Amino acid sequence: MDFYLTKYLSIVRSMLLNAHSIDNIGLLHGKMGVAIQFYHLTRKTTNPAFEIVAGELVDDVVSHLSSNTSIDFESGLAGIGWGIEYLLHNCFLEAENSDEILEEMDEQIFKFFLQNTPREVGLLDGVVGPGVYFLNRIKNSLVNSTSSIFKTNRIALQQICNHVSLILPEMLHALREPRRVPDDSVEMQNFRITDLVKFDITWTLPVLIVFLAKVIELDINVSENIFVMLLDECITCEPVLQCNKLLLLLALEELKSGIQSAKNLNIFLLNQKIVVSRFSLLNNLNEEEYRDELNKLDFSLRNGVPGIAIVIFCLERRIENIAFFKKYMEYAKKYIDLNLVERIDLECINVFSKSNMKKFGILEGVAGLLLFVFFDSDVIFDSND
Repeated sequence: MDFYLTKYLSIVRSMLLNAHSIDNIGLLHGKMGVAIQFYHLTRKTTNPAFEIVAGELVDDVVSHLSSNTSIDFESGLAGIGWGIEYLLHNCFLEAENSDEILEEMDEQIFKFFLQNTPREVGLLDGVVGPGVYFLNRIKNSLVNSTSSIFKTNRIALQQICNHVSLILPEMLHALREPRRVPDDSVEMQNFRITDLVKFDITWTLPVLIVFLAKVIELDINVSENIFVMLLDECITCEPVLQCNKLLLLLALEELKSGIQSAKNLNIFLLNQKIVVSRFSLLNNLNEEEYRDELNKLDFSLRNGVPGIAIVIFCLERRIENIAFFKKYMEYAKKYIDLNLVERIDLECINVFSKSNMKKFGILEGVAGLLLFVFFDSDVIFDSND
């Protein structure tokens, strides 16, 4: 950790100087996410300068909110609200409870959702985004389960799940493995099916499965037909990329855990489908293909090696006695150790020279990479954990 802090201190300083210039106020590409990074950095270093900038960024985000702010998770209210809830829950910000700060945002997101229901189903700009916001609000407010705010948020989450049930049959195409933008540099004689798809940690199918698995743990009703459709999609349209197989496998593990206490689901039927899909995914994992994919990934959380490292870390703790997960993690760690210094420097050069503001953020940019370097990697790569 001391090596990384020394090595990237100049980059952190550059982030400090440029953070206020970011136009986007959102969680995944903007000031809200960068503020979370600086709050974590404050705890890691006890440097008050980071906390001051983080607080200023949060104030700036709040001051730019308006009735015209979108409710999407990527850059709008759902993501910003999730970020504020995260900071409160982890004691980066102080309040008696999050309701006193987020009640108005709850109302605004739910009202906007009812009046302008998202047409997409995914996390970034679809119906799952507001769902994740309300899911987090409810989970962190269980001690206030008798309050009117808590009850209204449960109604909001139920309405969102009902809407998923309504639109999903017509949105199955959105569940397919993420597609890559065609690259003209790939010659036809060297073309492979893997050139058509990409690893994406925001892939709608696994994200939706995990979201609904968490919802039913809160005793909120989800149609059984939705789970059947999602699991049939897992079985009939198995992903091409090894990294996406791992991501989908993680989602199935979350669902297997989530449905066990469900009251209104045919658990036996769903478990059968989970077993079929899980068996196929595990048997089609290929170590050589996985290593080849690592060499083609970038260093973002969304499409890169840090993202797949987090997926494997979670899998190791959910599926016991499968030794190759440890081997897969060792490959990811080795690749990061060999390439991270060069690649993070390159990423930052691109950010600060081209002023590509999206490259500052958590999901695709430097903030996410620094979060992984300074924090997640401590846990993920600790062999004694």
